[in-house]
Amino acid sequence: MGSLWMVVASLGFALMGYFVKICSQYFDYQEIVFWRMLFATIVLILIASARGQSIKTPYLKGHIIRGLVGTIALILYFYLITYLPLATAVTLSYTSVIWFIIFSFFILKQRVSPLVLLCAIIGLIGVALLVQPTFSQGQIGITLVGILTGAISALAYIQVKELTLLKEPEWRIVFYFSLIGTIVTGIWSLFSGFHSLTLENFAYILAMGASALVGQMCMTLAYSKGDLFISSILSYLTIVFSFLIGFFILGDQLSVKEGMGILLVIASGVMSSVFNQKKQKPKKKLTYNH
Repeated sequence: MGSLWMVVASLGFALMGYFVKICSQYFDYQEIVFWRMLFATIVLILIASARGQSIKTPYLKGHIIRGLVGTIALILYFYLITYLPLATAVTLSYTSVIWFIIFSFFILKQRVSPLVLLCAIIGLIGVALLVQPTFSQGQIGITLVGILTGAISALAYIQVKELTLLKEPEWRIVFYFSLIGTIVTGIWSLFSGFHSLTLENFAYILAMGASALVGQMCMTLAYSKGDLFISSILSYLTIVFSFLIGFFILGDQLSVKEGMGILLVIASGVMSSVFNQKKQKPKKKLTYNH
């Protein structure tokens, strides 16, 4: 069942990307983040109230840092989805695993095995192939945004890891992330101006929020109920589903180089999971939630 939950989660996140793409026809990317975060905030408050859970936390500073970093990463991610093919944008966000390896070595001062380091190098080669078309077309700005998205996402995951080590419940981490994201993008949108809501675009907002929530919940179930290693591997199905949606529904076309880049990024993530699994096998299993 754990594997099935991750397959559903991957499909949910891919559908979220698809609806973000549609919403970009009606709203600016920071507005889309606002509605996405507001939806999650309201749902999590209702769930917490129904369960009698408190949103009070002794780690407010940690939540604020995680919320700000995570919000920046999500804004950049939605920006990429707006201006790049869906599979390309999703793949660039998944380079967070590569950057996490790099940051673990330079920031956390953790030892990284040569095989895992090789995975990071392979992934970076994939990134170079993936962003080469936009770079060669003079779109240096969006190329840098793509690279930054994965890097900042990795920093956000480091903050999540620190909060989980403090025994902070995952739902509360997601709640404060959503709340802070709602506040930041809400203030931004007040200055830039909100676009009007219609029955049609509001339906797309609800679809985006619901698919994201399904993805988040199913991913949590996959990591808590299923095999952590297999769930980590299956999470890359998000890229596959995004490619299929982009190709068959959105009409996205990828060059051979871009296709090779996506495959190298997926391969680097899968191999790093394999090598980490072998390294940690004698000990208690650990995982890294993308």
